[in-house]
Amino acid sequence: MTIQRLPILASTDVEDASSTLTEGSEYARNIMYDKYPDGRVYATQRPGITVNNTPEFTGREKRGRGAYNWEKYDRTYQVINDTVYLDYSGSIGTISAGLSRVYFVECDDALALLDPENNEGWIIDNANGLTQITDSNFPPNQTPARELAGGGVWLDGNLYVLDTLGVIWNSNDNDPTTFDALGFIEAGRQEDGGVYLAQHGPGLAVVGTRTIEFFYNAGNATGSPLARRQDTMIHLGALNENAVTVQGNKVYFVGSEGTGTLGVYLLDNYQLAKLSTKSIDDFIAEARHTKQLSFFVSSMLIRGHQVCFISGVQSVASPGGGGEYFSADYIEDQGSYVVIEGTDLYDTQFTLVYDQTIGTWSTWDSSILENGGFPVLVGTSKLRSRNTVASVLFLNGEIAEVTADYAPVDQTIIYTYFDTDDYIENQSDYITDQGEDTYTAIPMSVRIGEWDGGTMTNKYCHRLEVVGTTLAEAAGEQDIQVSWSDDHFRTFSTPRNLDTEFRRKLSRLGNFKRRSFQLDYEGLDPLRIEGIEIDVRASRYAR
Repeated sequence: MTIQRLPILASTDVEDASSTLTEGSEYARNIMYDKYPDGRVYATQRPGITVNNTPEFTGREKRGRGAYNWEKYDRTYQVINDTVYLDYSGSIGTISAGLSRVYFVECDDALALLDPENNEGWIIDNANGLTQITDSNFPPNQTPARELAGGGVWLDGNLYVLDTLGVIWNSNDNDPTTFDALGFIEAGRQEDGGVYLAQHGPGLAVVGTRTIEFFYNAGNATGSPLARRQDTMIHLGALNENAVTVQGNKVYFVGSEGTGTLGVYLLDNYQLAKLSTKSIDDFIAEARHTKQLSFFVSSMLIRGHQVCFISGVQSVASPGGGGEYFSADYIEDQGSYVVIEGTDLYDTQFTLVYDQTIGTWSTWDSSILENGGFPVLVGTSKLRSRNTVASVLFLNGEIAEVTADYAPVDQTIIYTYFDTDDYIENQSDYITDQGEDTYTAIPMSVRIGEWDGGTMTNKYCHRLEVVGTTLAEAAGEQDIQVSWSDDHFRTFSTPRNLDTEFRRKLSRLGNFKRRSFQLDYEGLDPLRIEGIEIDVRASRYAR
């Protein structure tokens, strides 16, 4: 008898790029990995979220575009389509309607709001006034107009923005509303376009379509204060501004080297690292070139982990938001009665998650979000609150809070609000509370890669035990389901239930030559699973 310990650490490995994420040789769904002090790795459910939409955020026609916490004044702003909200409630004004991401840049005593999609810039002052930047030297207001790229930086008293030709423009000193006609410098070592401007170290990083260049404040008396660093340059660029995100000094992006295959990269301390595996590269290339999906990349800090999200989304038309739809009992030719005025929504197809702290890939989704997947647009950190991560804004405009404690439970709050223009003396008479918070368990799955013990002889599996712990006082109502495949993931056995009270075992698991095990769990108790342990006996015959 041989006892084998198979670790739980898996990867998201899609052999066939045209398949779904769960059809690969290995995958992890709704899982975060962590380590015990002695270095042992365990898997647990991803953090739960509480969706706290107010009525003005609700509805599929809404589009999440940006969010920011202004720590100086303890305020949080969200941009949903064309409206800028303060602290998840009242509007402070409107900008031009759009679908793509907007960018907040914290200046001395104001916030700059940059909108590359509409090629506009706005300022939020310390009194929550919202005004458009109208200076004629601001790049979008020049003749001919310069198109804004993604990002933006406030450095040493100047607001810096990038245009799509790769030129960096700076505001006048300590005034993000005015610009000088000679205040610019070109990132022009190679003739590629500008994609994203990020602060990196003490200076700036200009992410282009084929290169990354770096600049520092040289204190020039005329023209741009910046000078190019001559000692470093990276020959690799990003796909577009939505495929770039910044977390502290780290820049995550989807890009490629020249005409090479797309990959996921990390720029950290002027050094470039590739994060994606070949199977991830093939999968996102298939999604981009064959399925015509777009990518939104975001990142945030969750329970001390640097986490990067890559969501593949499809453009769809908005019912009621961007088109006119028929209203009739019977229509022979619907095409004659449906007018689509444009694509103005994103439908999420998948969300890949990379945990920079552990170095693992997985896929996340949620059953309580309107469009599926886990399409994080931006996460905001509010240090004065009890949570490190105050809120998450999703692409569809939904707002959620990441649970601070160890509670892997999705939660949604359901209320019905009154709809009337009349005066109401007692609002409580008109508000129907449809129940307390509704909880939804997070489905957790992990598939361990094929194991054959280094030989292709028949093997008999007499016992299987899941190694781990539950953080609840008693075993949960939901069991762990164990299944396996002996034919290279084409078919899986009927799942067998295993109580979450660990040290329980399954027996008589049949014979195999090479086997992959899969664990599924959808309960309310937090689990920590380190792996599975199997008792195996090899056949006395070679085959």
